[in-house]
Amino acid sequence: MDYDKIKINSAKNNGDIVEYFCTEDFFSKKVYNKAVDYISGIDNWERADEGFYKQYRFSLKRQLDGHNHRGFNYIVEDMKLKELAQKLEEVYSCELKNFTQIRVQKQVKGDFIGSHVDGGEDPTSLTTDTFPYIRLFWRITDDYEGGEFHFFDNFVLPKNKNSLIGFRTNRNSHHGVTEISSGERISIIIDFWSSTQTDDEGEFDYYFFRY
Repeated sequence: MDYDKIKINSAKNNGDIVEYFCTEDFFSKKVYNKAVDYISGIDNWERADEGFYKQYRFSLKRQLDGHNHRGFNYIVEDMKLKELAQKLEEVYSCELKNFTQIRVQKQVKGDFIGSHVDGGEDPTSLTTDTFPYIRLFWRITDDYEGGEFHFFDNFVLPKNKNSLIGFRTNRNSHHGVTEISSGERISIIIDFWSSTQTDDEGEFDYYFFRY
């Protein structure tokens, strides 16, 4: 992995700013292909329709029974998340907890994620100025129409496969995904939590990888 690819840019809207990065081929082809092979074997996606978003998700913590979770463990080890966390701490001048939360999501025709911010009880409302986590979107597919990732409804990022989007969540980090018109949009979501976050991580339905 080339950590020098993580260069912070700014998306702006009426004084609101999101500090983000977007890199191409951050994870090696070997790791990417392992992830593709693993995801192709998932057959128990869970449907989620929460009003402001519609999608499928594979909640690794809850749904691994009977699944090849060893294969996913090997992928996580190859991703070298501890080294990545250390780079994120350096880039964002912060301190992170010693674990990540990981899930897989899929959107198909008609699915979307409405513009929102993360970290509050109501994801459509403003959060505090502090950030709960640094969120990464690892794009697995690009053979779909629609499904554009955006900040502030109008700041659209490229949708190349094996690209990585990252940003620090706060009250300004409005983001979403436009409606899918065809194909499947699959992403792996990786969260690095702030050391100041006090929520009980055990309550979340995520796969945990501790360093």
